[in-house]
Amino acid sequence: MHIRDATRDDFSSMIEILEEMALDNAQFSINRQKSLSLIANMIDDPNSWIFLCIDGDVIAGMFAVIKTSPWYSDDPILDEGWVYVRRSHRKTRAVFYLCKEVQQLSSLLGDLPVMVDVVTANRANIKVKLFNRYFKNVGEKNVFRK
Repeated sequence: MHIRDATRDDFSSMIEILEEMALDNAQFSINRQKSLSLIANMIDDPNSWIFLCIDGDVIAGMFAVIKTSPWYSDDPILDEGWVYVRRSHRKTRAVFYLCKEVQQLSSLLGDLPVMVDVVTANRANIKVKLFNRYFKNVGEKNVFRK
């Protein structure tokens, strides 16, 4: 397994993974055009990164971050756009490699805090615990519906 930056050549594989993520999270559907537009903008933006974990010729997982600041501050952070590992690669080191890559980016940029939110309908506490191994004070976002 190795990590590399996403390119426009990865669009179709990334959409497959995002559709799998939507099913797993059981929160929202995927709008393909909107997703491709966001991914293209992130690939072109020097302040955003989409890291892919590659296993052979398969994208095992993705971790997207953008350098920004919280709405209430001018302090820079790396804000997670999404992180997802395919079901077929859950018991591999894919998430480890992706998190390590984001940690290295944070260090390169002056030890920026990494903001990760776990949005899921399944086993949120386990996922928060996992990300807290790599990043401080990972939060859980809940979606409330009537």
